Amino acid sequence: MTQLLHDRDWMLGHVHKTCGREAAFAILRVPEHMHQSVLEYLVHGAPVGDFLTAVFSNDFKETCGRADEENIKVLFQWAQLLHNFPIHPQRGYGSREIVKRWQEAGGLLGLLKHNATQGE
Repeated sequence: MTQLLHDRDWMLGHVHKTCGREAAFAILRVPEHMHQSVLEYLVHGAPVGDFLTAVFSNDFKETCGRADEENIKVLFQWAQLLHNFPIHPQRGYGSREIVKRWQEAGGLLGLLKHNATQGE
């Protein structure tokens, strides 16, 4: 089993604090078995599987093709998650290149750390 970077509640609280209530609630609207992976991607830029890569790459056709039985039924909630996520100017979704850059930056925490060091 992979070691968790942070627990789910801590990451959800960080999303709420950093991005707002709607962003945090949008995560809770997707299937529960996806919460940890979504949060680790958003907060830490952690690698994700093919389905979430397609979601965050804004690739609807690939998202539909990679969705499991639960996720195919809630595609609208996935769209809401992206719509309600005004992360940063360097948002973590939109294309495969953006997903790659988000991961390289270390997600929200990486961007916050980078911005803090830029302000010094």
